[in-house]
Amino acid sequence: MNAVGIDVSKGKSTVTIRRPGDVVVMSPRDIPHTQSAINDLIGLIRGLDGETKACMEHTGRYYEPVATWLSDAGIFVSAVNPVLIKDFGDDSLRTPKTDKADSQKIARYTLDRWAKLKQYGIMDKARNQLKTMNRQFGFYMNQKTAMKNNLIALLDQTYPGANDFFDSPARSDGSQKWVDFVHTYWHVETVALLSLKNDTPKIEVTMEVTADSNYRPKEKATYQNIKKYVKDNFGVNVHTRYIAEVKRMCGLEMGENHHKSQKENPEIKHCPPAKMMYIEYYPPWEPPVSRLRATWKFPP
Repeated sequence: MNAVGIDVSKGKSTVTIRRPGDVVVMSPRDIPHTQSAINDLIGLIRGLDGETKACMEHTGRYYEPVATWLSDAGIFVSAVNPVLIKDFGDDSLRTPKTDKADSQKIARYTLDRWAKLKQYGIMDKARNQLKTMNRQFGFYMNQKTAMKNNLIALLDQTYPGANDFFDSPARSDGSQKWVDFVHTYWHVETVALLSLKNDTPKIEVTMEVTADSNYRPKEKATYQNIKKYVKDNFGVNVHTRYIAEVKRMCGLEMGENHHKSQKENPEIKHCPPAKMMYIEYYPPWEPPVSRLRATWKFPP
């Protein structure tokens, strides 16, 4: 009986070979996970006299390649739950935790449980593959849920209340309305640009002012309205350039003059002081203009 205790770690395995009667065939030795080193180990195990069984803990994923290599070489391999190895009595008060000590403990466990060891085979490979697929699927679903929650939060931040319109179930092909919405309108500007399309429907709103309403539409300060105001209240006519001169002196907003004179030195006629006073009292201008009246300097 040859018990091969293997403590598998990343990149290497610590191997011990023992026989009944506390006979040590091979002291703990580190075997790197290379093709040549594994082939040498397989040759060493095959060269042992008598029946041989190898045992290791199935922790993580590191043990799977080693178990597969040894199993394919025709060696009896058993992968044991680490809890069983941990609870195995060693008749010692000292419990060192090193790779060498673990490999020796696994070898003693192999001798003690010789008849109960189960061989690592095809079913174990299928089970490991299913476990791997299940882990990957669980990881993918967790990532999907996290990204979905993050996207929903961003959507509610960008378009407040938009999620209330996407409460319908997913379609038969698995797509969802809110995902299609994010894919189409991935930025606020994509929604704003819709208003520039010619075929965008427009809504006309008509407001009627009743006799009881206090609303009065604000009169626009156009040149024609100013002329009419001065004519109706003071009985004189004012030229457009007089109005422009008053606006310029008061610092009011001026539009571009499209009727400039083409002469090099055009004659400029200033607004008479009397008409300037008439123009300044135009009601929509009164607050801003009144602050500047004291500083006006009328041209001669």
